[in-house]
Amino acid sequence: MKSETGRALVAGTCSGVASTLVVHPLDTVRTRLQTASAGEFASAWHCATATIRAEGALSLYRGLAGPLAAQGAYKAVLFGVYGAAGRAVRRGRDAPLSLAETFAC
Repeated sequence: MKSETGRALVAGTCSGVASTLVVHPLDTVRTRLQTASAGEFASAWHCATATIRAEGALSLYRGLAGPLAAQGAYKAVLFGVYGAAGRAVRRGRDAPLSLAETFAC
């Protein structure tokens, strides 16, 4: 594995993990709102604060392992393939990709 590919895979994994850590609490609140009985929560903010008060802040991260692994792998592949495609399109040139080449990747 070339070092550029390795860096792309690591960067993709970090990207997937970071985005999941930020978005997962919002997904948890959304899911709780969808499954709650009518009128249980007045708003998404009310749902989040009530959940934190009742169960603690870490309750917003319940079920994190699956999405964390999936998004880490998904983004690693995405970054790796994009980098490999960019290198293939450039064919040794050191210049940045043109707009058309970017869309081709």
